Amino acid sequence: MKKLFYLVLFVSLFGLTVVSCNDDEPNVGENTTTERTDPTVEPSDTIGVSDPNDSVPTIITKDFTFIINYGSSNGTVSTLYTKVINDTVVLKDSLIQNFYELKNGKAMSSKAEYAYKSGEHIYILGYKASQLMVLDTTMVQQQYTIALKNPRACVASGNYLYVSCWGASPDYGAMADSYIAKYDMRTNSLVGEIALPGGPEGVEVANGKLYAALNYKDSVAVVDLSTEVVSYIATPAVTSYFVKDASDNLYVSLVSTYSDPSSTTGLGYINTTTNQYVKTYPINNVSTSYASIMSINNDATKIYLITASYDSSWNLVGGVSVFNIANETYSTFVDNITGINGVCVSPKGEIDVLISPSYSGAGLFKRYTASGSLTMSCEVGVSPARVIY
Repeated sequence: MKKLFYLVLFVSLFGLTVVSCNDDEPNVGENTTTERTDPTVEPSDTIGVSDPNDSVPTIITKDFTFIINYGSSNGTVSTLYTKVINDTVVLKDSLIQNFYELKNGKAMSSKAEYAYKSGEHIYILGYKASQLMVLDTTMVQQQYTIALKNPRACVASGNYLYVSCWGASPDYGAMADSYIAKYDMRTNSLVGEIALPGGPEGVEVANGKLYAALNYKDSVAVVDLSTEVVSYIATPAVTSYFVKDASDNLYVSLVSTYSDPSSTTGLGYINTTTNQYVKTYPINNVSTSYASIMSINNDATKIYLITASYDSSWNLVGGVSVFNIANETYSTFVDNITGINGVCVSPKGEIDVLISPSYSGAGLFKRYTASGSLTMSCEVGVSPARVIY
């Protein structure tokens, strides 16, 4: 019974909470369906506890969904899983709160600014402590901690992880000291910096080049990865994040910010072969949240985009709009959600919506089918921002 004892010990020390994810009351135009199940159980894909002396052995199985919460004082991880009892799948999704604390024996040392998965590792960028945290995907245990200067986002290419950073003392104007950090994933060490003024935020790699959305300059930066020479593509507004289409071209979010207001918001299209800004697809109130505000579906035919604005009581209210790449039009996926923060598409094509009703209270994770039916709703950590599958 030792394994069960240690799990109980973790629960006592770190407030581990296991909750069920239930169908939610539908918003206008929503339909609820039955809860998601997964009848497949493969021991190689399991984590958790199982003791032959236990009268009811419990296994936490595959198909993990890690919700990365920005947090209030520290970031947290909420984990959605499938439960099996005596080799029988329980037909109900459940969620563990404070999963990082459970697996590491301590709280995360920083707020979780960004999260990214590459190979066998999850990379979390910490805001408060300015660090890169390297976790393994199997046990979600932290293996390395690398000091950086205000890291913002990252992307992998070959053996390297490229991290956008705002510098030690951002001026929130010209952002003259911002840069791209180059991290060798083989040696787990920083191997260089590429100076990049303008406050780089989201990054993506396409056609052998690194693209960086700039939060303080109406441009997208382009870094030739073979020479590390930087060039720029002018945009009608500041930018925040990218998604990549089936042809290796990019859509970038155009946003209006307090320091650089713009009447042009929406999606911008960049041809990565010619490095030309091709077209703007305008839509009002593109979210300026530093979360997963846009995500592309698995066959690269639709882009899901958060659009939101503040009401008279300063509540952020909005929804998810869908951009159809073939006919270049927008439609509404869900709407009228207070505190909407992010959207992610799962490997199975489910649409996961992240909601942050306040800066200090619990957030919400809502899962929809591609047709817009709400299938589950879970309470998660403070300010859910990204999802790792």
